[in-house]
Parts: sequence; C-alpha cells; structure tokens
Amino acid sequence: MNEQGQTMKTNALLDVVWSDKDLNWTAEEFGGIHSILVKQNKLWLPDIVVDNTVTPQTELGYKNRQVRVFWFGYQDWQPTGVFETSCDIDVTYFPFDTQVCSIVFTTAMSTTDEMYIFINDT
Repeated sequence: MNEQGQTMKTNALLDVVWSDKDLNWTAEEFGGIHSILVKQNKLWLPDIVVDNTVTPQTELGYKNRQVRVFWFGYQDWQPTGVFETSCDIDVTYFPFDTQVCSIVFTTAMSTTDEMYIFINDT
C-alpha cells in the first residue's frame, strides 16, 4: 500500500478458464490423452485487462506460459502479474481504519455477448 500515492501493488496468480468448441478431440482416438499443454502465444486468450491500473497496460502471463487444453474444449490458463492499481485510502480513523481496495478486471475489446467475466473471490 502506498497511502500517499493512493495505490496498491498486488502480485497475483489468476485462474482463467473458458470453453472453445473448436479445440476438442476424442481422447480414446488419441491414445487416451485427456489434456495437453500449449504455450499461451499459440492460442486465443481472453483479452482481460486491469481497468483501474496506474501503470501502462501489460499482457497477462508471458509468451511461454502454458495453457492446459482439455479434450472437451475446456481451457485453463494461470497467468501471473503484478498489478498496481488506484485505491481511495481514508486514514481519518488511523490506526483503527480499514481499507477496501479492488482490482477491476474487464476486457480490452470484447462485448458482454462475446465474453462474461465471473470473479470467484472465495
């Protein structure tokens, strides 16, 4: 937390999952292979960005990060990132104050008809 700059820096591992009906196969026809790993720069990835960043937007993950593709079209991508975001900090009641800061994820270009972002914060 940077109280004076009203920012928060977070190191995070995301778990992003989606389904692609064009990436599927019959596992039994391919030696029982149920999933494969593919470098993230070889696949379509959701265009997820941090909306309340205070630094220039950067791509999630890195080009050699792996995406697990399952036989039924399900994909699991776990990119890492360091996010520096804005945060309204009120220290009026310091040292008994409580701060709530959010990282706001959105898409760069996709519409809600094309992609729905669900945040599971449990």
